[in-house]
Amino acid sequence: MRFLVALILPLTLFSQTECSPFFPVNTYQTNEDVLFSVAYVSCIHARGVNYEIGTDAVQIGTILMGKNHHNNAYMYTQLTKDFDSFRVYAGPIYRLNNDPVLGIGRIGCDVQMYESVYLTLSLLQMNPDLSYLYLGLKLIM
Repeated sequence: MRFLVALILPLTLFSQTECSPFFPVNTYQTNEDVLFSVAYVSCIHARGVNYEIGTDAVQIGTILMGKNHHNNAYMYTQLTKDFDSFRVYAGPIYRLNNDPVLGIGRIGCDVQMYESVYLTLSLLQMNPDLSYLYLGLKLIM
């Protein structure tokens, strides 16, 4: 017992400067390649929203349409090429509900209007007889 007290007493009398085994974070870095966008889109007979997340070159996203479009939900992957004031994209598409099916693809273009506000136009081709043309405003962050 005396040995334990003799060992603990000197350790508690002298304070330690750093008790935590973790080192503090001195600098914070953010990845500038991450892209998130939200868009309000419309075709001739329905309206919807579009969400995307990814890098500058590859994104995944969803299109959620309204009741005039039978509340269809689509998921897609796209490759994007940026130019000065516009960007083009293309990739496969999959309808998630109402008879889920893999579509032919989706192509489109986003034209910059003001800073992070874009005019978006895309053609969604589900099968040779069924296609949709969407136009809308997109906010890219």
